Amino acid sequence: QRKITNNLALGNVNQAIGDIVHYGGAEFKGSKKEANKSLLKQWIADRVSFPGASTIIIANSYKEVNKFNECVREQLKKEGIISDKDYLCKTIFGDIVVSVGDKIEFRQNEPEIGVTNGLSGVITQISEDEIKVCHHNEKNVKKTVKFNPKEYVHYNLPYAKTYSRVQGETYDRAYVSNSTYMSLQKFYVAGTRH
Repeated sequence: QRKITNNLALGNVNQAIGDIVHYGGAEFKGSKKEANKSLLKQWIADRVSFPGASTIIIANSYKEVNKFNECVREQLKKEGIISDKDYLCKTIFGDIVVSVGDKIEFRQNEPEIGVTNGLSGVITQISEDEIKVCHHNEKNVKKTVKFNPKEYVHYNLPYAKTYSRVQGETYDRAYVSNSTYMSLQKFYVAGTRH
């Protein structure tokens, strides 16, 4: 991992990619659709192999992020982790569907409801006019915040994020959807999230 990171930092992209492939960290598919399907299949398999591991799917656009988040939610429903009862919410990132048990991440400070940009938690109750989210504060004390999803719209599902959103975050396992728009900087961010 350190060798790959150093090669990326130094701009030795070919060497870094060669090492990633050598260690089984990359797959090449015939199409973007095949690659994304394989990525999700690996994410599902790793949930069994690495229970409790923090994971992230990294994609280039919010459109891709939202699609991955939908796919992850379907798997979490199959596993019984989130409720079958869905609520459609309009956010600044577009329409998203959430359920009790879903994780959400707040994307704008709002002192009135007690949230900060980047705070995440699990939905414990939901109705058309109120969502309650349980999270742990900086002292690891369990807290609950509530908000009206029609008034506060700066949140999203955090199962998948864009390259820029994951900058500075660390996960046990990262899954990267390649893009023709991937620059060296984005590759470095994606390759150093775990």
